[in-house]
Amino acid sequence: MLSILSLISFAQAVVAVLVGFYTVYKAGLKHALTAPFLTVIVMAVLWSLGNTFSCQTGDPGIKMMWYYLGASGWTAGPSVILFFVYSVIRQPGNKPAILSLFFFIPYIFFLSLLLTGNLIPPEWFIPDGHSISRFDTKSIWGMVFAWFFILTGVFSFIKVISWKRKQKLRKYHVQVNVFLYSLFISLLIGLLADLILPAKIPGYPLPDFGNLFLFCWMVFAGFHIVRYRMLTNVPEIMADKLIADFSDVFILVDMEGKILRMNSMTEKLLGYGDRCMECENIRELIVETETLDQEVFSHFGVFENTELQFSFRTASGDSIPFNCQITLVRDRFQDPAGYIFFARDMREMTELTKIARQLQESNKELLIRSITDPLTGAFNRLKFLEVVDNEMARSKRYKTRFSIIMFDLDHFKEINDTHGHEAGDKLLIAVSALVKKTIRETDVFARWGGEEFFILCPETGIEGVRILADRLCGLVPREINGFKRKITASFGITEFRKDDSAQVLFARSDSAMYQAKNMGRNRVITA
Repeated sequence: MLSILSLISFAQAVVAVLVGFYTVYKAGLKHALTAPFLTVIVMAVLWSLGNTFSCQTGDPGIKMMWYYLGASGWTAGPSVILFFVYSVIRQPGNKPAILSLFFFIPYIFFLSLLLTGNLIPPEWFIPDGHSISRFDTKSIWGMVFAWFFILTGVFSFIKVISWKRKQKLRKYHVQVNVFLYSLFISLLIGLLADLILPAKIPGYPLPDFGNLFLFCWMVFAGFHIVRYRMLTNVPEIMADKLIADFSDVFILVDMEGKILRMNSMTEKLLGYGDRCMECENIRELIVETETLDQEVFSHFGVFENTELQFSFRTASGDSIPFNCQITLVRDRFQDPAGYIFFARDMREMTELTKIARQLQESNKELLIRSITDPLTGAFNRLKFLEVVDNEMARSKRYKTRFSIIMFDLDHFKEINDTHGHEAGDKLLIAVSALVKKTIRETDVFARWGGEEFFILCPETGIEGVRILADRLCGLVPREINGFKRKITASFGITEFRKDDSAQVLFARSDSAMYQAKNMGRNRVITA
């Protein structure tokens, strides 16, 4: 028959196994804390089974076998718990560090001395045939080991507090609060109870409190590992429901670039299976990895979204150009949790882009034709009327000044009749080029019809426009040559007045220009 203490230890072992299976089933082996948590469970199960059976058999060989099994779990305690602690605070991603394995060095040292009988004889650990893990306060080595356990816990506690203060992400604060503080409190209470309380009171043996409190913590921690996985992987869970119907590439990655999810279209375009992709990094798929690191991962969640163009590498080794929208995903703590890559295949857009570019160029050409004179490249009459209307409205609202110049080429009909229309066209082109070269960028030059032209000068009074007209009047006969006669022009200028309409303004400049012709041409008249 098993004693009461043996039944308690056996029940603890059963509960630990059930908690381990539940945690693996719900959280999965890939969870960062699953492996170190299972290590704690294995240590505790060995401890409990050794307690259960080492005192229940009369065969010395079997008794020592159970004793050593339990002692191996017990002496592993400090190292295994340190392993779990440093698995929590290991950056980034809370993955166990390889250096964590060095925490097993104390365990290997103590266990080797224990099993060879050079550290503590078995009877020191089993006073009066009771639990192997109750410390023998009469044994120097038993006390050394107990205080080693306690000091290890204190050191770990101080390390955790120091690490927590440096963390900005709230989920790491939650991890420390949920897992580590509860672990330290449970172990401290249990170990102090084992040191202070006797192994039994009259008529009733006391259980191993360290082991008992550790098992209570394991139930608590196992539940929260499952719950914590649900909290920290919200984007991953949401993606399952969101990405199935996307017709474009959809990839969800964590903050390090590890691919968590992809939709069926991504698998189809790139040729990778979903299971394979969960083990790969987004950097392995994108050709421009330097751009990716520089624009995305180096900022660690600083930007919310950005748009970049990448070439994705397919399973066959080819590359496909994509226009990629990258969006930051946050968890329920509002900490950066990963990135969504929403990409559109640029190959499908190539033909459409060509057509759109052709349409854009055609529309641009049609627009230019609709507002310019095809011969001289100056604005046409319709566009000039629109410009004048806008400038009149602006002048009335903001009390600004503007003036216009109307000029006509003298004896143009004779040039056409004598030398032909081709010579007339060349003359119009040459005069237009001269005017464009002379006026300001803000001035508007237009062909009114035939050999008549207009120039609108914004922010200019009659004095300023007179200077420009006089200059053009002098330049035309000097610069325009090769037509077997002297080329001149007659100019009429006027300034806009607040009560003017466009017709009145044009009529006044037209009258001034014909007055210049009647006075002998090749001159400027102000109206």
